[in-house]
Amino acid sequence: MAHAGGRPPKIKGIQDLDNKVKEYLIECERDKKIPYLTGFYVFLGVWHGYFCDLLQTKPEYSKSIKKMWNQFAYSYEENMGAKKLTPAHAIFMLKNCGYVDRVEVNANITDNQSLSDLAKMAKNIKAKQAK
Repeated sequence: MAHAGGRPPKIKGIQDLDNKVKEYLIECERDKKIPYLTGFYVFLGVWHGYFCDLLQTKPEYSKSIKKMWNQFAYSYEENMGAKKLTPAHAIFMLKNCGYVDRVEVNANITDNQSLSDLAKMAKNIKAKQAK
């Protein structure tokens, strides 16, 4: 007889998630390995999207998942400071935890001026500032 409802969940509750994170971090420390977020996913047998889906379908997991990502981010920073990771490696890994290294600009134009008009105005302002 087929199982109704798909596979059983990998995480049985918020406390279970917290315990799995601790278990993985202890295992890494014991084995003298740097704990990686993707390594944790392999440890659980899930992929990154599993936690993104969990955040959307079960908002009560939000605090625990964000805490988990922060624990891994701290580990990357700490290992970079101890020179176990290069800065580029740590930056790459921090991006996996949701950090970004770009500036996002939200520019809303509310009047009816064209972009070329706005560019001319900006050029004029810049010319005045240069004087």
